Amino acid sequence: MRLGLLVAISLALSGCANMYEKYYKDRTGGGDLTRSSRVILSSDMPEQLSGRNGREAEDNLRMVEDGFRLIGMSSFTGPQAGAAHPGNAVTQAGKVHASAVMIYPPKYAGTAGGIHGALAGPYPTYEFLATYWTKLKPPIFGIYVDPLSAEPMENTRSNKGVIVQAVVRNSPAFRAGILRGDVLTHIGEKEIADRQGLSNALDQYVGKTVIVKYVRAGKEFTKEVAFND
Repeated sequence: MRLGLLVAISLALSGCANMYEKYYKDRTGGGDLTRSSRVILSSDMPEQLSGRNGREAEDNLRMVEDGFRLIGMSSFTGPQAGAAHPGNAVTQAGKVHASAVMIYPPKYAGTAGGIHGALAGPYPTYEFLATYWTKLKPPIFGIYVDPLSAEPMENTRSNKGVIVQAVVRNSPAFRAGILRGDVLTHIGEKEIADRQGLSNALDQYVGKTVIVKYVRAGKEFTKEVAFND
């Protein structure tokens, strides 16, 4: 009887769909990575990384600062079975042209009733998560920013500028010593009031060496920065 149940489970799992593919959610807005001028495509097997449950935001920030871009994610709940094998997440990563996939350990979600394949309830269920990343070419400057909140406005005594949320390692911004939490106020002759102003300034000064001004803990810093092409 026990052997028969194991065989039935094995047969059921072998016919299961790839759950990481079934529950994949695109985060590119439908963009075609193969046509992107910013993406480094590779024919190598996607790198498999281990995520840390409860520290997803830190993992995402680390990937961004390592020069990756989030392109999609898979999230679903089910029994810990062959359909949720990590190898299936790697397979899905290859299909979406990801350079790396971060796979999180299954997290217990409770029990379920009814029948799932060869499993009859109550049986344990788990939450599964995988995030998919593509490697980007070296950035012009290398920062990700948000609009100012109340505290940075008070420190700078201004409502102009953007607050740095992430700095890409080995980028021009990284080499200039810019850190998370700095408030960027000027690039060259351009005053930076918002994200669009930052984007416009980078377009104007791409490949050039300019003076960048930013504020940290109420003190203004000025650095000469050579932007990438």
